[in-house]
Amino acid sequence: MLAFAKKFALVLLGLTCVGVVVLVVALIPAHLQVRSVENTIPALDLLDEALDAIPAEQYPQEIHFINTATQAGALGEISHIAVLLRWPDGNAFLIDTGMNEQEAIDFGKPFQYLGSSPTETFGPVEEQLGDAVDSIRGIGFTHLHSDHTAGISRICDALTTPATVFQTNAQNTLHNLHTKDGQKLINDSACPVALLPQSTLAAIPGFPGLLALPAGGHTPGSTIFVTRMGGETWIFAGDITNSMADIHTNRGKGALYSYLLVPEYTKVLENWRLWLAKQAARQDVQVLVTHDVDAYRASGLAELRAP
Repeated sequence: MLAFAKKFALVLLGLTCVGVVVLVVALIPAHLQVRSVENTIPALDLLDEALDAIPAEQYPQEIHFINTATQAGALGEISHIAVLLRWPDGNAFLIDTGMNEQEAIDFGKPFQYLGSSPTETFGPVEEQLGDAVDSIRGIGFTHLHSDHTAGISRICDALTTPATVFQTNAQNTLHNLHTKDGQKLINDSACPVALLPQSTLAAIPGFPGLLALPAGGHTPGSTIFVTRMGGETWIFAGDITNSMADIHTNRGKGALYSYLLVPEYTKVLENWRLWLAKQAARQDVQVLVTHDVDAYRASGLAELRAP
């Protein structure tokens, strides 16, 4: 029996090693691809100049966040947040689209095996906005992972006037195993796509004072959005990190995450963390990452909830 147990353990170890090797080989193309993108990080004064060029009265007058779901785990709360910016003319721009209830529950199930609690859902974006969803005229994505893109179909179906999805060329064309489904959702939705000019600071047409910064790092097409409101600069950094604490301490997501779970370019992510930390240290700048709901609440932004 002991000899059999040893043989079984060796076979199991061998199969595990083979599985790891197969996974690594499968991820090599994604790692090479994300490393092919290294965007220019703008100087602080360049960002200020681009924002200063827009008259203050043309900036968005309201920014709200919408939490579609939250899951508590060993690393704290992970929330799936969309951001709604509204201009004086009534037009709104949505950053990320969150998930509906079942999508959020399914997304969170694998993390329960790692000790996380079941996902708590609060309703999809179109439900939480109610009739106000029809004011959305533009949509942008920090990147195309499913927890950011899953809501696009229902939101676009709810609009009487289609919103335009604005993407950088990299986000629209460079896809790996984790982002290709997100692009398909966008392409199959009722919302048309417009490509932004290739620029370190791309102005989004029709939405004065809203800039898109090609970032890379987390995915080849990761994008940071920047605007001003109430005398403050607001930077929505997506998944550069999962918490603001990781920006302040310059802490990465760990080798297991960045090399086996989600192929990331850790060098680029560190450069962005350092840049975002400098921005966050300024008195008139707010930096927010998508999954840190506590940081959103501390920022003073109003949270929209379903009626």
